[in-house]
Amino acid sequence: MESTLEIISVPTGERRIVYRAKRYFEAPNWSPDGKSLLFLSYGQDVKGPPANQDVALRILSLPEGKPKVIARLFGGQGTINVPSWSPDSRFAAFVSYRLAAP
Repeated sequence: MESTLEIISVPTGERRIVYRAKRYFEAPNWSPDGKSLLFLSYGQDVKGPPANQDVALRILSLPEGKPKVIARLFGGQGTINVPSWSPDSRFAAFVSYRLAAP
């Protein structure tokens, strides 16, 4: 499976790929200043939006065009499902968790 993150011009329909990966990742969250995307990526063997996984929180700076890992955590679906940025685009929030022992 390969996932592709694209941006599209609504008036023209012109599409541009900004990130491609041979893994699943969650829909990105745009920063308020429009310069970065925050998204969660999973290992290559993961299919669909799973929970309870080792994941990487990545940021893609549009001016630079190359994503980088900013945190590794245990999470999954629900980790960044809502807008996660502070109004000044300097901070991002996310949810990580541990499974309780039986």
